[in-house]
Amino acid sequence: MTAYRNFIQDYPIRCRRLLSIYFKGARENNLEVTLLLNIASSGLIVPYARLSEGAHPSGDSAHFKGAKDNLDKILNAPFLSSELHPKKEPQSWRLGKLKELSGDPDSWQLDQMKPITKKKTARPLVQILRNALAHGNIFIRGNPHIETLVFLSRIKCVEDIGYNCLTVSPPDLKEFVLCWLQTLSNAKIPGQVFMEGNLFAEHVA
Repeated sequence: MTAYRNFIQDYPIRCRRLLSIYFKGARENNLEVTLLLNIASSGLIVPYARLSEGAHPSGDSAHFKGAKDNLDKILNAPFLSSELHPKKEPQSWRLGKLKELSGDPDSWQLDQMKPITKKKTARPLVQILRNALAHGNIFIRGNPHIETLVFLSRIKCVEDIGYNCLTVSPPDLKEFVLCWLQTLSNAKIPGQVFMEGNLFAEHVA
């Protein structure tokens, strides 16, 4: 099977195809949130790390400077007016801070969190999602069906002051993930930059 050209544009394209192709079947088998979190974890964490971390061994932030600059522009703009959220209204997206996490998510003060404001930039939201997905800080509300996904990112401070918390419905997260992957898929990549060899070729034994 064909090798990846790069992890900045080609990999998100493949992640988006996976979500589009298999979502209907996953939904029919009550696995749509599991598929969504799988694609979100890989499709968000991998390109974000490679473009945002200057010391990343891939050197992608330098190789694909145009893609990095475009992503920085999007992340530094208000989330609700960005291409990552085409609805222009907060929908189910809510943001807040939690210090007390005893009990299950139904006992947390999630209902007191406020909808995302029009001035809130996309970067802190993406960072919360990235950290939560990378460290397994993912929780759910709703029974028997999942109604809300809860993402936590520990606040880095000398004193333990808790977590930044982001909540969103599965449909709204799916829309964001598709927009995120589409944004990366549209990146302008120099034609001469490719991953070399069959080391990264997809192969099923």
